[in-house]
Amino acid sequence: MPPAPGGGGVYTQLLVHGLLDSQFVAYAAVLTEKCPSLPNVETLRKGRLDIYRRFPFRAGVSGRSFVRYFQYLWQNLCFLALPWMVYRLGISHLLIHSSFHNHPNFMWLAVLIIRELLPSVKLISDVRDPKLPESRFGEIKLYHWVICCSENVHQRLAKNASLTNKLVTIPIVIDIDKPSHTEIAECKKRYGLELTPYLFNGSGISWEKGIAKALDVINQIRNVQQDLCLVVAGRKRDWSKCHDDAVKSGALCYVGIIPHRDVFILSAGAEIDVNFSHVDSMPRATLEALAAGAKVLLPKGIPEFDRSCSEYVVASDCSQEIAKQVQLIISRNEFPNYDMQPHAPASVYRQYSRLFHRDEVNDVSV
Repeated sequence: MPPAPGGGGVYTQLLVHGLLDSQFVAYAAVLTEKCPSLPNVETLRKGRLDIYRRFPFRAGVSGRSFVRYFQYLWQNLCFLALPWMVYRLGISHLLIHSSFHNHPNFMWLAVLIIRELLPSVKLISDVRDPKLPESRFGEIKLYHWVICCSENVHQRLAKNASLTNKLVTIPIVIDIDKPSHTEIAECKKRYGLELTPYLFNGSGISWEKGIAKALDVINQIRNVQQDLCLVVAGRKRDWSKCHDDAVKSGALCYVGIIPHRDVFILSAGAEIDVNFSHVDSMPRATLEALAAGAKVLLPKGIPEFDRSCSEYVVASDCSQEIAKQVQLIISRNEFPNYDMQPHAPASVYRQYSRLFHRDEVNDVSV
């Protein structure tokens, strides 16, 4: 949950508070990372929400130092306390982000212990990206249900016959207000962008999120429009000398980890919001840009985008061709016609509630 950066933190906050507000759940407990500015245990909403910050602080840390391997090991040892925590708190439904299974882990063991010793607890895996290796699909078989946030995730997991009957597709919840022209102007001024035309990317400095392609494209466009730059918000995971050079040349403006609302306001104020990620199933940053009224260039491989607004999907792997597509989208007085209704909070929370109140649970073969 915030202040941890990224879509996962925003998702958890929206889901937990939305379900509590809707009275679909009576009590929620969140197990997450420690945060230097916040207590390790915090009780909110008159006792209806407890936040346990027990995992080592990793999400907001830049770089990939050797220390992070020790942090990951310690986090996995913390997983083994999960069965006791679930028992002590009287948890009836346990929802676990599938990213905990992306690498060698002890989460599968914690889930197995809960499955065997606490059979009344309903186990739910929430798969929000395509990073889960097929070699670890067997760990997901331990869960009673598997939530897929998009069609491509559902299609990928459905290739495993043992998971087919467990899959439930629930769209990503998006709950933002379209910013006003005044808000956009004030936000751009806050970051020194009031006089700068820019492309925007809210996924941070990350190779897997497509920062290299974004820089290639902006450099192609700057051959024609020198004053255009790429503005990036988010974590600085893979910063290198090429990014220093891009900043010096004026091609890149990195604004860092900024408040969530500022991210989609800056996307609304951009010439176009671009996303070249190849590890997102249905990127929250892009959905928020669409909801904010931004022009967008959408990543490939997402059936929902391909179906409804294919002309805004990245059409080539060639940076020069993508640059032409970006310029064409900027020149049009048109916006993508993507239906945001499936992502409306009331609809999404009802789907979670229906899942929580299912009477029958699929058999789990271990």
